[in-house]
Amino acid sequence: FERVYDPGDRGERGRAARKIVRALYEYYEDNPQEIPPEYSSGDRAAVDYVAGMTDLYALREAERIDSAVAEGFPRALV
Repeated sequence: FERVYDPGDRGERGRAARKIVRALYEYYEDNPQEIPPEYSSGDRAAVDYVAGMTDLYALREAERIDSAVAEGFPRALV
């Protein structure tokens, strides 16, 4: 349970996690052609794709999109 993120976490970890999710959503909303076909149907494709990501995959994708977006996120937690 200590590896589960509290959505109400207003600390550094919570802010970093929200920043990563927001960046991923905005990127895939603007670049729907990069969403795999199994997630790309409907108007919630970006939401469904980001929601299905593991923490480590989301971090890797966020760093690929913007290397600074994952700064401050404790890598030891993933």
